This record gives sequence, structure tokens and C-alpha cells, in this order.
Amino acid sequence: MMRNRTGNTKRPYLLSEQRRQTIIDAAHSLFLSKGYAAVSLDEIVRASGGSKSAIYQLFGGKKGLLAAVTESLAAKMLSEMDINRNGGMSVRDSLFAMGLKLIRLILSDEAITQYRLAINNLTVDPSLSRLWYSHGPEATFRGFAQYLKKEVNAGRLRIKDCQRAADMFLGMLICKNNIAMSIGEDAPTPKQIKLIVSEAVDIFLSAYGT
Repeated sequence: MMRNRTGNTKRPYLLSEQRRQTIIDAAHSLFLSKGYAAVSLDEIVRASGGSKSAIYQLFGGKKGLLAAVTESLAAKMLSEMDINRNGGMSVRDSLFAMGLKLIRLILSDEAITQYRLAINNLTVDPSLSRLWYSHGPEATFRGFAQYLKKEVNAGRLRIKDCQRAADMFLGMLICKNNIAMSIGEDAPTPKQIKLIVSEAVDIFLSAYGT
């Protein structure tokens, strides 16, 4: 810790944290609008007000920046899903609330655009698509599996393989509509989304409920 001239304590790395997020936000916007391959570091520097040296220092380069962007989005998704179950909420209500948040996030215009870019990157650099998957969707699925493990330990669910159970539950929510929307089909209505989540929860609890 350091003290400034007024005697207030400040964190010496706060500026770096703020700069890092500014660069991530700028890169995210450019990657979505132009595609990863078409964006140069110079453009990211201009949009973020940073420098190439800062990008290399903080992320190791453009590919590391893509990883940071994807990790940031996955963290936001897990946070908005509210993985830590609210006290007093039943397993059914908790699963429904998280499922509703998740399906809305993954079927958002932004998420669909990211998915399309990941597919396009397969012809540019397959490692970029794998990077997007491991730091984004896979990280989200792992986080949901951790939530299920807590419920199993608390005796509210009976699951042998929490990761497989998480994959199955989230797959029921997003698979069909994610593919359809990626080729230009309309998103499901709010009423349809609630029905999808409700039926997925019913099926899930019929298999894993206590």
C-alpha cells in the first residue's frame, strides 16, 4: 500500500486494473463489429486510449486479449446467473431463475454474434475458436456444475456426475434456439422462453431431485 500527499491509502495497481478493463471493453466492441481477424492492435489502442506495450504487458498480445474478453464475458454470465443460491429459495425456483437468466444471456444478439464469429474463426485460426469455447461456454458450464455440486452436498439433489448433469440441463435450454438464431431465425418469445426453462427444470428434477 502507498499513501498519496493527502495521506489517503491507495492501491498501486488500481490504474492497471482500470486500464485493463478499458482495453477489454474496447476490444470486445471491435471484435463484435468487425470480427477478430479484421481488428488490428492499432485500432484497439485508438479505441481504448492505451498503448501496444500495455496490451503486450497485460495480455501478451491480441490472442491473449481475446481470451481476456471471453473470460470477462463468462464471468459476467456466471455472476448474472447468481450461482450462489439465495437463502430460502427452493431448488426448483433456483434452477428456474438461473435458467431464465442464462437462456436470455446466451440468446442475446451479442452472444449470437460471438458464436457466429467463433464459427468464422475456424477458417482463420481454429485455435481462436477453441480459445473462445474454453474461456466462454465451457467455463459457464463448469460454474453451473459447481452450483449443482453444492446442492448435492447439501442433500437437495442426487447426482453422480455434476458436470454431465450441468451439460444436459443447459443443453435443454439453449441448443435448438442457439442454432436456429445463428442462421437468422427469430428468437423465442418471452412466454416461450419461460416454458422452455420450466419444462427443462421439470425434466431435470425428475431425474436428479430428491
